[in-house]
Amino acid sequence: MGHAGTQGREAGAAVSSAIRARQLALGLPEAVEKPHFHKASFRVSNRIFATLDEQKNVLVVKLKPADHASSIESQPEIFHSVGWEHQGWTGIHLAQISSAQLQAMIVLAWKNVAPKRAVRAYEENL
Repeated sequence: MGHAGTQGREAGAAVSSAIRARQLALGLPEAVEKPHFHKASFRVSNRIFATLDEQKNVLVVKLKPADHASSIESQPEIFHSVGWEHQGWTGIHLAQISSAQLQAMIVLAWKNVAPKRAVRAYEENL
């Protein structure tokens, strides 16, 4: 069983990570999913706050550049640059991140692009 069994578990974990990321993103107010090249994008007011590459098991989120830098510096095994770091876009290895931390990063990304009224309403309902 060895190698094939391990691959099956890893594939299952990748699918559940992608499903969880999608659930968290779409659970935010006014969030919608739309295609973006070969990935799924999650948007609020037509502004992208995250993209999901299910093949690579990577979520890319829109952070502030300072948050991007500190995330990569503090946890390089989870966070990585994706080529748009000057805009704060930050890759997340879904297999490496906890569910609570994933939720926090998705919410932060959503807040970075959502209309102020939506952010206020969200925070009032916490």
